Amino acid sequence: MKIYKVIAKRGKLKYYDEHIHFTLDGTPQYNWRQILNEICDFVSLSLPKELVFETSKIKVNNINLYNYLKSDFFLPIWNNKLIEFINSNIDESWEKFDVTIKDNKKDDYINNGFSAFYLKQPFDCIDYKKTEFEIYNGKKTLNLKTAIFFNDLKYPLIFKIKGMSISNTHYCTKFGKKELENFDNNAFDFIVISK
Repeated sequence: MKIYKVIAKRGKLKYYDEHIHFTLDGTPQYNWRQILNEICDFVSLSLPKELVFETSKIKVNNINLYNYLKSDFFLPIWNNKLIEFINSNIDESWEKFDVTIKDNKKDDYINNGFSAFYLKQPFDCIDYKKTEFEIYNGKKTLNLKTAIFFNDLKYPLIFKIKGMSISNTHYCTKFGKKELENFDNNAFDFIVISK
C-alpha cells in the first residue's frame, strides 16, 4: 500500500522569502502546549471558532490563488473551497476554525477565505501484529517506512494515522493523491512514506 504524507507545496524561494508563508503565531488566546496535547488526544480543541492572524509576510493581492497556506500553525490552513471538497469526499469527523488574516501594514486588508482544518479521529490502517517497532531512546517507536498497512480497507481521501505520536500530519493513498491533484495540482507536495 503506497502512502503519502501531504504537505503544503514547497516554493522556490528561501523560507523567509516564501510568498505564501505566514508566521501565523496568533493571539494570547492560543495556548500551544494545550492545543498540541488536545490534537494528540483527538479531543475538541479549546480554540476560538474564529482565529485572527496579523502578519506582514503576505502578498495580499494573490492570496486567494492558493489553497494551502504555509504556516507555523499546528493545523493546516486551507482555502474554504478546498475544505468543501474534502468534506464532500470524507466521512470522518472534522472541525474547522474560521481564519481572518489581516495585513498589519495595510489597515483595510482583511481576508476571510481560509480556515484551519482539524481532522478529529485517526484512521486505524496499520497491522500492528506484523509491524516491527524500532527502539529509540529506550522507547518503542513506529517507523512508517517499515510499517505494514492494511490493503483491504477503504481509505479516506485524507487521514491521520492511528498510533502516531505526531498526530497533526495528514496522509493519503495513491487514489487520494490523484483526487487532490485533480482539485489543485499546485496546492500539495506528496512525500512517499510507504511503498
